[in-house]
Amino acid sequence: MGYYTDYQLDPNARSILISYPYRIRQVIEEFIQLEKGNDPYSYLLDAWLSNGSDLTWYDHQKDMAKLSAAFPDVLFTLSGAGQESDDLWKEYYLRGKVQAAKGEIVYPKFDERMLEDVE
Repeated sequence: MGYYTDYQLDPNARSILISYPYRIRQVIEEFIQLEKGNDPYSYLLDAWLSNGSDLTWYDHQKDMAKLSAAFPDVLFTLSGAGQESDDLWKEYYLRGKVQAAKGEIVYPKFDERMLEDVE
């Protein structure tokens, strides 16, 4: 049994391609189909087509770096929500490189002015 994560993959074209967002999505999908289409465990394809949920995609950074290198003008954002409630993160991919950002849960400080009567 593995550790399950829900993934969401979003592209953001940063060049002239931004004028054609549907076309770039189509080209990326065709690339993924060619690269991973015959693999029954194609997590990249699952994340792209259906916002993959409950996946054990342990090689997501390698797969995403390859995709990002193939489309150097597209900023890919891969969001993840793991099994544990505080396991929230985003990774940004551009030109085959990654920047990882761990989510933070922040609670506001106590403010007496915010107190309300209980109904």
